Amino acid sequence: NPARCSPGFRFSTWCRDQGTSAVVLECKPCTEECDAGEFVWGRECSGNTSIDARECRACTQMCARGEYMQGACDGTGSQDKVFCVPCNETCGEGRFKSSVC
Repeated sequence: NPARCSPGFRFSTWCRDQGTSAVVLECKPCTEECDAGEFVWGRECSGNTSIDARECRACTQMCARGEYMQGACDGTGSQDKVFCVPCNETCGEGRFKSSVC
């Protein structure tokens, strides 16, 4: 079996031991958490490559006119949890709009 890291990790360097010719790997964890306002995108690292299959992507940061943002990204999720929701353009009887959405 070829040398590899555990799932969720990637190897950053590898070399052969001079005495035994065994492959020695330095394993590093793949991206598991991002900053607030971002989410983790990509598949889990398999452990047999040096590539981090995950990256941080920004969550929705603005909406179109007439919409507002709902939800939040705390950096630990695997999808954008911020959605654009249409504003309520009408008010009930006896009420008026005090601001533009």
